[in-house]
Amino acid sequence: MRGFGVRLATLVAISMCALPVLAGPLKGTVVLPAGFKPATQRHPTHWRVENGVLPVAHPLRDPRTEMIVYLEGGKAPTPDKPQTAVMEVVGYRFDPYCIAILAGGTVEFKNTGRVSHVIYDKQKVMTPGSIKPGESRKQKYHAEGEYEIREEEFPHMRGVVKVLSTPLYAKPDAKGVFKLESVPDGKWTVKVWYRGTVLTQATVEVTDDGAEVTLKVPEQKPVAPAKK
Repeated sequence: MRGFGVRLATLVAISMCALPVLAGPLKGTVVLPAGFKPATQRHPTHWRVENGVLPVAHPLRDPRTEMIVYLEGGKAPTPDKPQTAVMEVVGYRFDPYCIAILAGGTVEFKNTGRVSHVIYDKQKVMTPGSIKPGESRKQKYHAEGEYEIREEEFPHMRGVVKVLSTPLYAKPDAKGVFKLESVPDGKWTVKVWYRGTVLTQATVEVTDDGAEVTLKVPEQKPVAPAKK
């Protein structure tokens, strides 16, 4: 009887481990304060057609489309295969400006414009290399962090690859709305990242019915004038 009891306990433990992990969708909205000012260009640009000489300014977009919402604190699922993401070189800009990817994933840089570009990242993971119109190059990023993508000849061109330790991330749309599917049940910390800074964060409890969260970005603090 003792041996039967041990076998029964083992079978129960195995069956419990085999139970599917409950998960639900996480919906949310990023809300900006009235005085929120997006980051400005570091270099002057011109509203011109692509001509190979003058840099072209980025289209005016809601800054929330450049933000990344990601989750921390819970047990994230493990993807079946490494992730991939695409960043295009369109004319004289990177599109989208920023992308997110799980550590160990690969970013493909596609030149969809009419001019060749030599691109690299400032962290020296991707060495400078030329991509002609219609061509692409791939780069794998293993370590979590932020990688600034640049172009040798045009210093105004800048993009960012945000490498995360979690596959649970999303980019809001122009209204700040985002959705993450199949978030495992439990308590999570939701963070909003924008151009090198976590603007705000909140704790949310996700169940198999899902959850909703509103992430309000606080008012920006005024910048003190430089001392003369």
